[in-house]
Amino acid sequence: MRIHISILALGLLAGCMGSGGTGVDVVPAPSVSLVANNTLGPLLNDVRAANDADPLNFNNRLALAAQVHANDMLRNDFFSHTGSDASEVGDRVTAQGYTWSRVGENIAQGHQSEAAVMRGWTNSPGHHRNNIDPNYQDFGLGKAGSGGDLHWVLVLATPG
Repeated sequence: MRIHISILALGLLAGCMGSGGTGVDVVPAPSVSLVANNTLGPLLNDVRAANDADPLNFNNRLALAAQVHANDMLRNDFFSHTGSDASEVGDRVTAQGYTWSRVGENIAQGHQSEAAVMRGWTNSPGHHRNNIDPNYQDFGLGKAGSGGDLHWVLVLATPG
């Protein structure tokens, strides 16, 4: 219960901060929950450790940016790094109040678990390159939908 209240409070706080004119949603759709306490972090950090990269820290603002994009892809029935409002990952991260110097994003669709999506990203050279990039420090995960229409978004960033 506490985690849900904290997430709601963070979402409301983010909504008060404004989006800086980007037009990007700040609060995730209430019908889809934020993935705040997940098992992807240990899976991701195990892959990073095996590739001599430091572990990443979970960041709520990055999780909100990831969730906004996952919600957008589900709600508007598309699959792309570019949002339905033409936003890019940097726009969505900035809208959540995270000041970044480096940002990246992995997306996936249809994987039924965090372990499955992590395997998919590890087996994809471009996604894997993001996962093990030693320049990233933080991550956030979002997911929306179900079954074959389950959308995953991993945002990786370094504060600026």
